Amino acid sequence: MTVKRLITPLLSLFLYVLGSQSINLYLNVMLAENNYSQLAVSLMNSIGFCGFFITGFYTDRFIHWAGLTQTFIICALVGGILGGMFFVVESYYGLLALRLMLGVIVGVMYIVIESWILMIPPLKKRGQHFAFYMVVLYLGQTFSPFLLELQFNNPKNLFMLASWFCLSSMLPIIVSNNKVIVINPAHHTQLNIMQVFKKSLIGFMGCVISGVLLASYTSLIPYYAVKENYSVSLLMSSLVAGGSIFQWPLGLYADLFGRQQTLKTLFIALTMPSLFLFYAHDQFYLSIAIFLVGGLSFAIYPISIALTCDLTDDHEVVSVTKILLLAWSLGAIFGLPVVAAVMDLANMNQLLFLITGILSLLSAGAIELLTPKNRY
Repeated sequence: MTVKRLITPLLSLFLYVLGSQSINLYLNVMLAENNYSQLAVSLMNSIGFCGFFITGFYTDRFIHWAGLTQTFIICALVGGILGGMFFVVESYYGLLALRLMLGVIVGVMYIVIESWILMIPPLKKRGQHFAFYMVVLYLGQTFSPFLLELQFNNPKNLFMLASWFCLSSMLPIIVSNNKVIVINPAHHTQLNIMQVFKKSLIGFMGCVISGVLLASYTSLIPYYAVKENYSVSLLMSSLVAGGSIFQWPLGLYADLFGRQQTLKTLFIALTMPSLFLFYAHDQFYLSIAIFLVGGLSFAIYPISIALTCDLTDDHEVVSVTKILLLAWSLGAIFGLPVVAAVMDLANMNQLLFLITGILSLLSAGAIELLTPKNRY
């Protein structure tokens, strides 16, 4: 019965991610092909992360008012409309405005599906339910780059296909008879950023660094691929496939050997494929190294959340995860333009991997310095 109740939200998630992720990917490719700078591409993605950040301030209240299923249907409708608008709008600033709106609506969608998944009984299996969520999310992100390989008379028709996927994501919810548990606002404890920061400095830092790394990889690897004549779909699919496949074993490793130790190990290990990518030029070896980068970097955020929740009471978990989402967004919003600006100044596309490798090594050193005697 539990698996059946998971099917509806996960199928809707998969379809929505196919649509929204392909919009973002093709937007990056389109800007690169039209000779926009890394900074211009990074700003386009940063404005999307700003939209994602905005969702942390009002989403709970809206979901309590509208309900989970109704909120997701609104996300599907707005996502479909935005896909059509991306097809029409030509100016860079118009695309910036649309990207902000897409960031907001995708952020709401994530919170809706995550809340839905976490409320499906039995609650003692929340970890397993969330693991299914992460795998389906990454599968959608893995397959979405291959939509770029479809041949259209007008390449911008991809935006219309993405619009169709967003709209179709509401169908599993509409035809399903599953009932969704309503969140009880009385059981929700609000914490502010400083309170969460004090609970686990390392967990908070891990979320911020994860935002910098993932925003840089997902935004600038397509640019790198276009400029260096590599396959965008191959490199991006390798990145997300690594993140998907490594989730379970790295999560198990963290359970067995401690989350702080695992985070430090991940950051150290991430420096090796990053430095290899700085020097490599063969697409086959590049895809393998990027696969490893995805596997290591994608695990940083969930392990950082788990580390912080180890120090959190049950009634504070929702508020803590929401604050850590904001921390991730802050890293993405402010870190990505800095990485892109350095790449622009040096006029070196592969500098992306050297910067992220150095950042990973510094993060490992910071964890070693900040790790208290009681490790989690």
